[in-house]
Amino acid sequence: MRNRNQVISEQIRYKVDYVLSHLDRDPFSKTTGSFDRLFWGWKFKDYPDATLQRLIYPLAKYYYEIDSSLCEEELFLKWIINAFEYLEGIQHRDGSFDQAFPNEHSHGATAFLLHDSVRAYKIIQDKLKHAAKESILRTMQRMGDYLIKYDEEHGFISNHLLGAAAGLQVLYGLTGVDKYKNRAGFYINGVLSSQSPEGWYVEYGGADPSYQTLAVYYLAAYYQEKKDNNVLESLKNAIEFISYFIHPDGSFGGEYGSRNAEVFYPGGFALLHNEIPLARSILHFMIDKAKKGTTINLNSIDTGNLAPLLNNYLEVIRFNQENSSGDERDIPFQRGPFVKEFRDAGIVVCNGERNYAIIGISKGGVIKEFDKKDGVKLCDDCGYIGLLKTGKTITTQNLCEPTYNLSTDRLQLQVDFYEIKQSIPDPCRFLILRFFNLTVGKIRSIREAAKRFLVRALMTNSKKAPFKLIREILFTFPLKIRDRIEPEGCEDGFVYLKRGTKFSAIHMASAKYWQHQ
Repeated sequence: MRNRNQVISEQIRYKVDYVLSHLDRDPFSKTTGSFDRLFWGWKFKDYPDATLQRLIYPLAKYYYEIDSSLCEEELFLKWIINAFEYLEGIQHRDGSFDQAFPNEHSHGATAFLLHDSVRAYKIIQDKLKHAAKESILRTMQRMGDYLIKYDEEHGFISNHLLGAAAGLQVLYGLTGVDKYKNRAGFYINGVLSSQSPEGWYVEYGGADPSYQTLAVYYLAAYYQEKKDNNVLESLKNAIEFISYFIHPDGSFGGEYGSRNAEVFYPGGFALLHNEIPLARSILHFMIDKAKKGTTINLNSIDTGNLAPLLNNYLEVIRFNQENSSGDERDIPFQRGPFVKEFRDAGIVVCNGERNYAIIGISKGGVIKEFDKKDGVKLCDDCGYIGLLKTGKTITTQNLCEPTYNLSTDRLQLQVDFYEIKQSIPDPCRFLILRFFNLTVGKIRSIREAAKRFLVRALMTNSKKAPFKLIREILFTFPLKIRDRIEPEGCEDGFVYLKRGTKFSAIHMASAKYWQHQ
């Protein structure tokens, strides 16, 4: 049987080949160095997604630290330099980049591009000629200057801010310019001061365990650059929170989180395995599940999230190559019975003798329940979804503050139904968007206001429907669920009303990946 190292290595090598196919390697092409094949190859898009240039880093890391047999070094280095030159060519004058639409000037995209650019540069800098070094450094410093001058305004997204901090700290190490270090500290202090006493970092107004693992990766990377005990304590609390959402079957996170995401990013746990025993325990368990496909792995990820997950898996290879022995701690589902309330996050965890259940109170009472002995999912109840005869779709799965009562043996809650916004692109909307992008959207204040509007429109369902769910959950094996919908007889107004199935009620590109269940 192949060991864990072999399986993970095979997944990584497959994706490295995939990345190379997405890189325009033609030296005579106008887009040589671009990773956006839909743009340069298929020509289905009218602008390139700059964030795909992040793939520079995992390519460089894989070639120079794992396997240089891909091709001759001179050729490979030229591809990397071309990718940096293309990145410079699509950079705005203010140092920012576009991801979702032209003239976006995305703070998050710029933050992540800086992080992966500086780390790739550190790997290849000794192989570069002076002119190439100077050019790449100028590009990265313009990124850093943008992150110093501007804040992200459309939401508080901790993983974005920590990605910026990690990149800026490395940029400081390369340049010795204090303003980059100071701005990194600004972002770190902002995220740590906003961290809940329960251990979670803010993601669009709530807690999301999946994106928390990505935040841990960037904060751990920052910690590797600047050993700070306050940062380490924050990471310990963050990982303790995450541990409650490791499911017995190997799946992770989901619709009880603010962003509905289920991806486990293991890199931060690999970086911290010596300092935090619980991180080592989680990593051992989850990498085994990634090998089996019962958690989302590289085989099921898409191009948009490939760079960060591939980066994280490359850290796992290093972890496997190091001595990973030492004290470990039980993951919560492996402990004795308890009922744990995360009041601020709006989540209740019930660990019984035979089952493990997570209830998203702040997401309308969604439930995930698992058989601990057999390691299988018993229930994946994402709440109610219904179609009214008026044509409106409504759901209980919404970030909210419900009324509830919790005791040692049951949970009672009352939640509202909300109308779902299921906006999809069409030619007319794209025409309006592009007109905006090329005209008044170039004005920063208007553009940022539009981003805030889009986030509210896509991420929240704020309009209440005239129905309520009264739910009682008994902590038995399996859980007993008793529901009542008010007003009585309201079912006559529905075309259908469903529960007990898996669905997502918000726009979230990082949700709905496949995993074996």
